[in-house]
Amino acid sequence: MMKKLLLLSVVLPIFSWAIRITDVADILGNENAIEVIDLSNSGLTELPLSILECTNLKKLNLSNNGLIKLPQYLSQLKHLEELDLSGNQGLSFVDLELIFEQNNWQLKKLDLSDCQMIFIPTSIGELANVEVLNLSSNELKAL
Repeated sequence: MMKKLLLLSVVLPIFSWAIRITDVADILGNENAIEVIDLSNSGLTELPLSILECTNLKKLNLSNNGLIKLPQYLSQLKHLEELDLSGNQGLSFVDLELIFEQNNWQLKKLDLSDCQMIFIPTSIGELANVEVLNLSSNELKAL
């Protein structure tokens, strides 16, 4: 007597464990899973250092805050593909210059619109993968 073997095939949905954060308090404990942080219109004057612990961060929206200084460590977010700094009208030109020089990003989209920039940091040319660069609504004197 021959036994029949019954095979069951189970199809499981593919889940993405990526997390989207809109509150800095939600970062702690989720650092490796966070891919998107949207802290736009949050009244920030400094970049929360906990963001730098998000090793798989791909999209960072810090638009329309009161950011003035950006830490150089921002350049260490090696998976970052999109960075939105628009509407931060007091951003330090020097900080941007240093961050762009030292970047380890895969950055494809950079938004620096409405930042009251007079000059473009020359190191912006170091961002070799950028496909979309928004510099609109600034006060650029020269390119």
